[in-house]
Amino acid sequence: MRYVQLLYKGKLQKLKRAVDKANEILRSDDFYMQIKAYREFNQSCLSPEIIVNLMRESSHTVVVRVNWLAPSSCRYDCIRVSGWDFSSNLAASVNLLIYETVRAMAEYHQKLNSSPQQTYDDKYTAPWVISTIAEIMVK
Repeated sequence: MRYVQLLYKGKLQKLKRAVDKANEILRSDDFYMQIKAYREFNQSCLSPEIIVNLMRESSHTVVVRVNWLAPSSCRYDCIRVSGWDFSSNLAASVNLLIYETVRAMAEYHQKLNSSPQQTYDDKYTAPWVISTIAEIMVK
């Protein structure tokens, strides 16, 4: 498998711990089996199978960076988190990183396939469900 991975080279220890745990989950077959158990996600043209294939087979690296005051955001190759607001709670931090990773992978899919942009403003969207699975795996 050539899993998606997060790369953080900074010094913020709570972020480093969260990135390490998120990468551990991103390499977990159990994580992907739980995603595949869903038939579909709200507001997504990507099926659970497509999302799993993207995350397991892409070898894609997403760089994690810290913005001290700005809220979290992402692009297909970069997640920016607020160092000021980043939670010390490992489960909540992993939830945020996986949420943004799923959004980044959707943008990556869009870039590769010229597909329409996804919007995520409801519960039960792919990022919301998948990040919740990861958060539960931390606990």
